[in-house]
Amino acid sequence: MRISNKQKQEIDFLSNCYRKFKPCQNEIEEFLNCVVHGKINLGIDSSNKLFQSKRSLEIMTKMWKPDLKEGIITIDELKEDFNHPYLDKIIR
Repeated sequence: MRISNKQKQEIDFLSNCYRKFKPCQNEIEEFLNCVVHGKINLGIDSSNKLFQSKRSLEIMTKMWKPDLKEGIITIDELKEDFNHPYLDKIIR
């Protein structure tokens, strides 16, 4: 399965910056089949660590939005904790 640069970035971010783990090939293929092709939907109960990290990241970004608007945290502070090019795409 071919992986685009954007997909590589997302997988790298989810596996290195948020939770430190090395996804196996099966996890990567399962993740891409669901996210890109919509072939399966495992939801929150999945044992796939990429799905778990993506769900946790979605929750965190929802919490960041009001904090960023109110000035409680800054983008620079987030970059200190999550220094990765994919973070810019998440914040947009």
